[in-house]
Amino acid sequence: MKTWIMILMLLLAGPILAADADLSGTWSGTTEVEGYDVTATLVLKKSNGSYTGTVTDSGGYTQDAEIYSVTLHENELSFSFQVTTPDGSMEVEMKLQIEGKKMTGSWYGEDGSSGPVELEKKS
Repeated sequence: MKTWIMILMLLLAGPILAADADLSGTWSGTTEVEGYDVTATLVLKKSNGSYTGTVTDSGGYTQDAEIYSVTLHENELSFSFQVTTPDGSMEVEMKLQIEGKKMTGSWYGEDGSSGPVELEKKS
């Protein structure tokens, strides 16, 4: 009985431990924009218990775009940033699930566009 209680406590503590982990560093991987694979880089910095950072992509939509409205709840990181399009700028929200040194999720443009995101911690 005690073994099952310990296993249950560890399983429930997993998301809490992920939220306490320091996500600072460079995260790099792929996303899809308009049907094309694009390399995305997220640089995170932790200060006073909250995160700041930038997003850059190989498609030329973002170049060190500052992230804002950053939230970390359990094992989900979400934030917004601005991208440049031929029609002007657009806000994009990104929601990522944290699993150790990997983050997976999606981005959502205010125009209704979206795409998958897979990042891995590089440093």
